[in-house]
Amino acid sequence: MKNLRCLLFVLALVVVYPAAAQIKFGVRGGVNIANTKLDQALLERVFDVKNITGFQLGPTMEAMIPVLGVGADIGLLYSQRGFKLDNKINGENGNARIGYIDVPLNLKWKPSLGFVKFYVAAGPYVSVKISQNMDLSGIIENEALSDMFNIKSKTFSAGLNFGGGIELLQHLQVGFNYGLGLTDDYKNNGINFSDIFSPKSSTWSVVAAYYF
Repeated sequence: MKNLRCLLFVLALVVVYPAAAQIKFGVRGGVNIANTKLDQALLERVFDVKNITGFQLGPTMEAMIPVLGVGADIGLLYSQRGFKLDNKINGENGNARIGYIDVPLNLKWKPSLGFVKFYVAAGPYVSVKISQNMDLSGIIENEALSDMFNIKSKTFSAGLNFGGGIELLQHLQVGFNYGLGLTDDYKNNGINFSDIFSPKSSTWSVVAAYYF
């Protein structure tokens, strides 16, 4: 609750005192490494779940109060997440690649070290699914397992972002981000999906943003 109050206080400062805030618009892009875990020990003998690599790209806005070095940023990003699934017995493999529109809102602290600044950021995100490419049928030969892996991705998801990096010459920011999923990203009709997968995803990202 204390952290939430601090976040609301800082965001209120940015809104109430726009003359004191430095507002910049830019574009952000990066590489995502997303993963989902296979929980059931029996299935782990047959299947291997691997990370999948995707990308993120979209506009972003940053509002900072220079004297305090605090502020916030918000983005509207197309982002790819999902997983790969390998059958250890027959050597077949498949993947699930999901496209989302992510809206991250981060509280940001950016102290100055001359022409180089470092920053740390954290805050919530929400995601809306806009595309789904599930290609898992080729790795499932058993009918019972086929029912288990009738996987669908959910339309909405949410989580928390944690990140940091450096800013060069007041325009270019380069850093990393960890997205911790708080909602289930996947479901399976008729079967308790959490007995097989951990439906919450986590994503590591290497990101860069250029502000004009």
